This record gives sequence, C-alpha cells and structure tokens, in this order.
Amino acid sequence: MILATALGGASPDEARVQTRDGRSWTAPARIEAGRILLEPEGQEAIPLSLTNLDYLIWTRRPTTVGQPSQGNGKGLIGAFHAHTNLLGPSILQLDPAVNISEDRAASFPAGFQGEAFGVIWTGHLQSPRSGLYTVYFSASGQVRLWVNEQGPATLGPHEGDRETQLTLNLIAGERYPLRAEYTDTSGTPKAQLLWSNDQVPKSVIPTEWLHPGGPTVSNMVQITGDRGLLATYYADPSFEGQSFTRVEPGVEASWQATLPPTMPALRDTWLTHWDAWRNEVRELQEFRVVNRLAMAPTGGPVDDHDLRTAFLARLNRAEEELQKAVRRRQELRGQFFKAQLHVKEQASKNALTPEDTAALETARLADQGAEGEMQAAQSAFNKLRFIQAEEKRRENHIEDLKRRTRVALEQYRLASMALRNPVVPGVPRNLFSVRWTGLVTAPRSDDYTFHVRTDEGLRFWMEDQLWLDDWQQTNLTEHTVSRRLEANQPVRIRMESRNTDDRGEAAMDWSSATIARGPVPSEALAPCLPPAVGPAPRPFISPDFPAGLVLRNGTVLSGAIQDADRDRARLMGRLERWPVPISNLARLHFRPLTRTQVDQLTRAEPGALLVDGDYVEGELVGFKNGRLTLSSVLFGIRRFDAEDQVQAVVLRQGAARLPQWMIRAVDGSAIYADQVTLEPGGLSIPSLAGLHLSGQDLWHIQWLHPGDKREAGAD
Repeated sequence: MILATALGGASPDEARVQTRDGRSWTAPARIEAGRILLEPEGQEAIPLSLTNLDYLIWTRRPTTVGQPSQGNGKGLIGAFHAHTNLLGPSILQLDPAVNISEDRAASFPAGFQGEAFGVIWTGHLQSPRSGLYTVYFSASGQVRLWVNEQGPATLGPHEGDRETQLTLNLIAGERYPLRAEYTDTSGTPKAQLLWSNDQVPKSVIPTEWLHPGGPTVSNMVQITGDRGLLATYYADPSFEGQSFTRVEPGVEASWQATLPPTMPALRDTWLTHWDAWRNEVRELQEFRVVNRLAMAPTGGPVDDHDLRTAFLARLNRAEEELQKAVRRRQELRGQFFKAQLHVKEQASKNALTPEDTAALETARLADQGAEGEMQAAQSAFNKLRFIQAEEKRRENHIEDLKRRTRVALEQYRLASMALRNPVVPGVPRNLFSVRWTGLVTAPRSDDYTFHVRTDEGLRFWMEDQLWLDDWQQTNLTEHTVSRRLEANQPVRIRMESRNTDDRGEAAMDWSSATIARGPVPSEALAPCLPPAVGPAPRPFISPDFPAGLVLRNGTVLSGAIQDADRDRARLMGRLERWPVPISNLARLHFRPLTRTQVDQLTRAEPGALLVDGDYVEGELVGFKNGRLTLSSVLFGIRRFDAEDQVQAVVLRQGAARLPQWMIRAVDGSAIYADQVTLEPGGLSIPSLAGLHLSGQDLWHIQWLHPGDKREAGAD
C-alpha cells in the first residue's frame, strides 16, 4: 500500500467513469474535496459526487500487480576508499552490479591500490514486478545494507563468505533508495548483492534494475549515456567535497572564465600557502628518511611502521645506555673519592706507598673514562630526542600551514562559487579537479599511442599502472603513452586533471598504424563493464491476491509483513504505523496467491499453507524476524522459516456482509468500506483509522450495489 503524496498541479490521468443514472465518459479525472472532477477535452469540467458514482477506472494507470515492467538502470555508483573507515576522498566508479571477485581487474578502478579497502554503493533499486523480495548481501568482509530506509542488515568482521538479508515489498516502477557498505582486509575480496522472490531465482541484481546515485547529498549524479567515460568534477583541487558526476563522450574539453580583479590575489595567497605546505611536507619526509624514521620513495620492502618502531627501540636503548652510564660513572666517582681519602690518610701518617699512588691514578682514569662514556651516551640520547622533538615541531608547523592553506582555499572557493559560472552544476569553472574513469576498447589488435594533454596537473593510469604523473605542471603540456591493445578486449583507464585559474584544457587522443590521430571516439569508450544480466524468470502466474494482510471484510492490504502476535499485525514500510488488530484479520499472505489457492484457504481451519503444498493446522502464536510460530493441541509448538516455507496463514474465516465500496490500488491492495471520504488529491478510509491514498496510487473505485461480487479477499 502506498500512502498519499500530494498531486499538486499534476495533469489528471484518463479514466473510464460510469454513474448510477447511466451516463459514462472517458476523460481525465482528478479527485477534489468531496467530488470527482472530469475534464473532457474541449468541454467544461464535470463535477461528480460519490452518491452518483457507479465506478471509475483509470485506464492509463495499469496495476503493477503481476505486470512485468521494463528496467533502464545503469548500475550503482561505487565510492572506493583505500582504507576501511569509509571517510574522506574516494574514487567513484559506475558499477553495473555489486559483484566483486578476487579478480581485482574486473572489480576496481584503474590504479586503485589497497589490500585493506572499503566501498560504498549508492543508488536506487527497482523491481520487474510487484511483490515480496529478499535482498541479500553476500561478502567475505564486513557489510551494512539499507533498502528503502530498512536496515541496516549487517555482517561483522569475520573471515569467510557469509550473507545477510532484508525482506521488503517492492512495487513495480517504484525506485527505492539503496546503500551498501563493504570493507575487507583479507586480500581476497568477495561481495555480491543479490535478490529473489517467487518469480526471480536468487541471483545478482541485474543492471537494468539499479539506478546510480551519489554517496551523499553533496555528490550529484546524472547518468544518461552508455558510451564514453564517467567524469566526476569536484569543487576542490584535491578531489574532495561537493561533486557532480556524469558520462562524457570522451576527454576533449576547454574551460574559460572571466574573473574579477580581486580573484588573482586570492588565488596567489592560496597557492603561496599551498607551496609552503608542500615544501614543508617534502622536507619533513626527507628529514624522516635521513633519520631513518621513514623509507625513501624508492626504498626496499621495509615499511614506515617498521622503521618508526626501530627508531623508538633505538631511543629506548639510548635511554637505557645513558642510565647505565650514569650509574657506572657514579660508582667509579665514588671509588675515586675513596681512593683520594685513602691517599690523604696515608700521607698524614707518613705511610704513603707507591701502590697507594698507583691505585689513586687508576681510580682517576676510570672515573675520567666513565665521565666520557656518560657524555657520549647523553649526546646520543639527546640527538634522538632532538630528532623526535624536531619531527613534532615540523608536524605542528605543517598543520599550521595546512590550516592557512585551507582557509585561503575556502576564501578563493567561495569567491569562485559567487561567480555563478559553473563548469558543471555546483562546481566553479575556475576551481575544480576532474577524474575520468572507464574502459577503452580497440577495434583491432595493434600498438596504440595515447596523446594526453592538460594545462594544469595530470595523472594517467592504464589498468593498475600509473603511466603519467605530472601533477605540478602549470603550462599546457602533452605526454604520450604507447601500449599494445588487443581487439575487443576492454582496458581500464583513469585520467585526472584540475583547473585553478581563468582557463584550462584537457584532451585524450589516440593513434595507431591504421588509425590517424584524433580524439578517442565514444564508441571505443564505456563508463563501466558490460551490464549484468539476470537469469530468465520463472514461469509467471499472475497472482490475484498479493502478499499482505487480508481483513475479515475482504480488504487486502498489500505489503511485506513485518511482525504479528496474538494482538495485532503490522506491514513493513509506510503502513508500519497502521497496525491491524488480529481480531479484524482473516489471513496473513507471505507470498502472492492465486485464486485457486485462496479458494482452498476459505474452507480451511486455522493453520498455515506451506510452499510445498502441505497444510499444517494450528493457532498463530507470532511472527517475528522471519520466523512463524504456530501452536496446536496435537503437535504443540511448531516454528517455520516464513520466507522459505510458508505461503499463507489462516486465522479465521471472513464475514459475509457486503460493504458499499471497493477501492483498488496500483500495488494490488483492495479495500472494502462502507464510507469513503474524497479529499484534495486522494481519498481516505475512516474505518481504517483514516488511511489515505493519493490519486496517483488509485486504480479503481466501484460502488458495490446489490448483486455485485467481490473482486478480492472474498470468501
């Protein structure tokens, strides 16, 4: 069941209408307060009241129950982080499905590194048919999954492939927000997002039912094309903050902006701080390498952590050696003083011997040596402490420069945003960074040369190799990369650039022995891997009765059942706030049912119809967390996995009284009521605690005069 949303000024849909006095129309119809307004073309609007309505059917609003829809999704946006906290900068990639395997080349953006990493996939989920679906997240690492604000379904940080899931009612044509988070430290990542229901075998969710969206509200995504590269523009020179993502036919762009006189000074201030910051960072790294706190960029297999651990061990040893030298010096100084006293005493007695004089000299030399050793130990310890303190001083200075740089950058960015001359929505033309990712496919096997030019900053990857790195360039420069490409074999590429002034340029051409130099055509580029295609659906039998709650008066409320006990039952989603008393219910449908199945249930004692066709008698005890509990005198307490084992539960037989109105919704709900209240944009049902349906959710309104048969939920 879909709760109301205001129609506002939307154009009314066409409907077939018949009144009780025999008149009929086919015309656009809208619901207003207390009346239905027909708007025949070329005629004045015709108001109708419920007291004269026989039936109204919206003809161009097909019911979604059992009707397969067509998907046009492009996949999900994956934000790849080279760490597991899922914060900070990331690389955005368009993924046709969530299907990470140990083959990193088939799963990760070009050049993405990190044995420990995290991914956030975001977008919307659509379904081919209305019904109850289970969405699974199978992974080797830690996961969290939300669909339509349900969740999170989680997996903790344990090794091995495991699975978590959410069960929810999906309506064909509706889009439901989806967010899936995954982190892995195993080095052998695996992650899949799957689904299943009675018509769809358990399988990876196909591309056509996934629609990309940004990981946060500040990351706008508009994907319209299938050929070209995924381009993400950031309102920042370092790929952070607000962004806009789209598919571009290739890399062939130039930018120009007219800046006011104050802008160059703001830019120069920022760049001055930025240069000072980068220089201090470079000098700190050199200081660390010289003092064995970090390895050089071309160093060996020892990592910085090991070197820092070794430095701390050296510092501890130096402190221990200093303490030992101090103790030894104190001991030998005591012996020297003792020898001096002995010589004085012997001299005062005229009993001084050459042996006494020699012993005094030996003690003096030992004391002098201990003094030198202590000073050497003190010097070694002081040097290491100075290195430690100097590193901290430099770090604090870098933090101060970093703060100054960010303040200056923010001033320049705000001034740039105020120009209202974006390169893409939300990104100023004179201050941005841009990243292109995707695949290039050669039409024939050959050696290809890529000609890449930018006027400010360039990085270029093919597969996992960084071929070009000239991020500090500030003048128009062209670089070339040569590589053999095999025909029809996609190769991952990634290109990054930026612009921080009033003009910029970026382009990527190619050439080969048979192809003249020119821009790489969009036909040779793709923003992601080929679409993921799902298995053929099971043979479809259109259900007359959707999953949901069936009331004693025949009303069917469509939706996934959240829980039930001896007092009340609740549906998931938007109807969660409308619990239905168990005394008003006849049945619980965990799956869509055919009329034949329902006919069997209308003659059954309380119990459960199982998926395998068996029927188990028993009274409902409760349903929670996917587990159904029944109680019977013969078998006692019995529990079932509702998703895998149960079709429906019979509580009692329905009432025979026929209400005045039948209202059917596009999600398959069928509501029987004695009173209906027309409201602006929809109607409400007083007998169901004022439940409101919007006009867009309605399909059929019919007056049940004597002789009518019920169309849903009837006994």
